[in-house]
Amino acid sequence: MCYSVLVEQDLRRLAKDFDAIIDEAAFKAYAELQTQDPKRFRPLASNPRIYPQYFAPILVSEGKQRLLRPMRYRVRPAGSAVEVPSKYNLFNARLDSLEKRATWSQLFGHRHGILVARAFFEWVTREEKKQVIAFQAREQELLPIPVLFDRWSAPDGQISFDSFALITGEPPEEVLAAGHDRCPLVLPPEAYETWLHPEASSKRALKSLLAHPLALSFTHELATP
Repeated sequence: MCYSVLVEQDLRRLAKDFDAIIDEAAFKAYAELQTQDPKRFRPLASNPRIYPQYFAPILVSEGKQRLLRPMRYRVRPAGSAVEVPSKYNLFNARLDSLEKRATWSQLFGHRHGILVARAFFEWVTREEKKQVIAFQAREQELLPIPVLFDRWSAPDGQISFDSFALITGEPPEEVLAAGHDRCPLVLPPEAYETWLHPEASSKRALKSLLAHPLALSFTHELATP
């Protein structure tokens, strides 16, 4: 379970590197939410390491245009009257559960995005002691991770936001050897368009795409929780 992620928060760099535009209206709306509730809606630039309930820029597609929008890390399903209890993991979507779990099956094939990360953090047990390990790829700085997202609006319409879960699969050898059995998937560049336009592919084809993520090796080191 990937509980924390170090995210690339430089919107200008993301827009340039991923041929996207910044959705200024979406970020303006988020800034207004920050003013109303700064503890719940934290400044993105000063919070590059995100935990569930934190927000991060997500790459999505509308028509032929890629957009960057703020989204919360942990899905709040559309129409939910209250937050789903924290004991339920709604921030990681396992590859083998995308069509089995109701929350994911409603989003898979419909609401796709990409989170651009620099590192991810996992709890592992070593010598009967729990520790946090930070993983970074040796081959590249940025890790484009596929995500599913949903849009939630309050009944009175005063608050509305998108929220996402990153997709995890089988880990490479280094992650497994470090003591963790899951790892966020990383998309190769040639998969971006297919993933961001799910309506053009079957779910079988999308799962096949996810079953062949970018092959990377990882370094790891002890980190703070």
